[in-house]
Amino acid sequence: MAVERLLFRAGRQGYTYPEILEVRLGSLRILVPSAESIRRVHVLSTVVALAYIFIAGPLLGAVALALMPNVGGVAVGVAAGVVFFLGLFGVLVWWDRWSLPLLAEAPRRIVPLELIDTQSYRTFQEIRARAEGTEVRVAIPGSRSRLGEAMSFAGMSTISS
Repeated sequence: MAVERLLFRAGRQGYTYPEILEVRLGSLRILVPSAESIRRVHVLSTVVALAYIFIAGPLLGAVALALMPNVGGVAVGVAAGVVFFLGLFGVLVWWDRWSLPLLAEAPRRIVPLELIDTQSYRTFQEIRARAEGTEVRVAIPGSRSRLGEAMSFAGMSTISS
């Protein structure tokens, strides 16, 4: 299946990333999620987190209990706890990316962007663009290369500094 669009978390105010940057061939748009889609994603996020807790938790506990007598007692329990919480964090980050299409579905508002420039700040990227007649700055978490790939996909050059 051919990729039709790329979605990124984005924010125009305070770098909180409540919006979505949609990159399509020849266009950039900010999508403001509807209240219904936000509610749906919150419910599904809770289900995903609870599923991880109630499935991975007992499995890791059983493995830790089985290994404790043979490997090293408390160290195995601590390692299982660390693995559990790292896994929970990983699942939530993974789900955050996979939930973007749900948030982009039936947006409350769509703001077309006209690219002016991009700026890299290592952990996040900033797009300067014109939207509705005014210049805006849109922050996107992630690497410069990821944004560069998206701009290439859209057929736009990044005039990055």
